[in-house]
Amino acid sequence: MDSGYGRYWINDSLAVTTQDSRYSVADFDEVGFSEGLMPAHLNKAKRWGYLNERFEETVPFTLEGRVSPFHEGRALLERDGRSGAIARTGRIVIKPRWAQMGPFAMGRAVVVQDDKRGYVDTLGTVIVEPQYDEASGYARNGLAIVRAGDSYRLIDRAGKTVLESARVLRRVVDDSLVVTPGAKRNELALMDVSGRMINDTIAVTSIGDFT
Repeated sequence: MDSGYGRYWINDSLAVTTQDSRYSVADFDEVGFSEGLMPAHLNKAKRWGYLNERFEETVPFTLEGRVSPFHEGRALLERDGRSGAIARTGRIVIKPRWAQMGPFAMGRAVVVQDDKRGYVDTLGTVIVEPQYDEASGYARNGLAIVRAGDSYRLIDRAGKTVLESARVLRRVVDDSLVVTPGAKRNELALMDVSGRMINDTIAVTSIGDFT
């Protein structure tokens, strides 16, 4: 036992059990606390809730369906093959209606419907209707990368296009730079958010492998 809980492996997935074996968490690559809370399920009832860092029940174990760690005060709730979100009280703020849903970043989460991607805010209001083939989470500068067919764009938090590019856009790496493939296979390039190229000969290993 370590700090009130033990770790073990079940079918290649890390699991956690508290000292009294009332709660456990399974199927997470890494089990731990996010925003001071850890998702767990009550073994007897198989309902989900959250423990604080003293392993006290903080969110009641009344949630039906799988829950995730919190990000920006919201955690994903998966129920009957659909995804929604809850607040830190355990109240459902976004009913499970989406085929998939990503974690919140900059007040936005990617949602998937009919294999198209859009964005909702923390109350579930649709900000960008599902229309893109790919969509990233928002970076710290409030921009996200989306793709529709062969067209890549940077969009702001309202869904407005900031940049449309003929180049593949991979990731926003800081407040003003975007990663895009370089001239050679093992190179990446940087452009600013206006589309101006900064460097066309950066080795993949120098900034991390974004492929």
